[in-house]
Amino acid sequence: MAMVRWFNSVGRAARWRTSFRCPAILLATLLLLVAGIVPASTQPPTAPANPALAARGEAKIAVMADFTAISSYDKVSIRLVNNTDRALLTTIAGVLARELHTNATGLTFKTGDPQIIKDHSIGLEFSLPVVPRNEGYLPVAPFVTAFAPYAAKLSIVYIIQGQFTYRGFEQYQQPDVSFTVDKPEQITYPVPFAFYGMNVMISNPLLGTMQIPKYPTLPPVPAPTKRPDLRVVLLIIAGVLGLAVGFFLVALLLRWKEQHPEIHTSQPTGEIK
Repeated sequence: MAMVRWFNSVGRAARWRTSFRCPAILLATLLLLVAGIVPASTQPPTAPANPALAARGEAKIAVMADFTAISSYDKVSIRLVNNTDRALLTTIAGVLARELHTNATGLTFKTGDPQIIKDHSIGLEFSLPVVPRNEGYLPVAPFVTAFAPYAAKLSIVYIIQGQFTYRGFEQYQQPDVSFTVDKPEQITYPVPFAFYGMNVMISNPLLGTMQIPKYPTLPPVPAPTKRPDLRVVLLIIAGVLGLAVGFFLVALLLRWKEQHPEIHTSQPTGEIK
């Protein structure tokens, strides 16, 4: 709920200034700050005592996707803790764009609020399509591929405006990469938003292009039992009934003959009397 309380405070300030007639200002303000903070519930688990992991550090990522807009381009903000190397951030943005098969536009460096970002690192903001519309999942693999050589932990916040139903993983565990997705926090005023926090751990810095399924694998659905052809069933029933009736008639005829022996005549001898 920390993110919701913070966002509400930003919303009140923006309403005082703009009466929410320009939500783009509010969204831009949010992106300027969100890369420097993560909700308390989205803090990644403690990494194992591994010098290689510690050396690679942590990255903060925010993605703002407006599902009510015509454009499919999303606002992205990235930051490496304790990093002030602009060329490195540009390289990461280029890899991310390559993995998403698109181009990043509007690259802008931001220093952030020093009261929030204590390490004085800089961030990079840009636009590119990240979240597919109407597919119900939030990409993780492109960020893992782009950040693996430089960060052992990724704190990703997806901020979705508009109608969206998440159908992706809640937990994902593999030897090289694992992540969890927190239960979304939602607000409805002044505009509807949902916040999805992702905590990603990367143990292998040399992953290359990472492949992560979009959705959890569902258990196989048992094949429906094939029903026998009704005509075959009727023929079998008719055959069984026919045999039963035949046996009944034969037994009835034998019994009748036993009860009426007088009608049994001897064979003719051919003599005339």
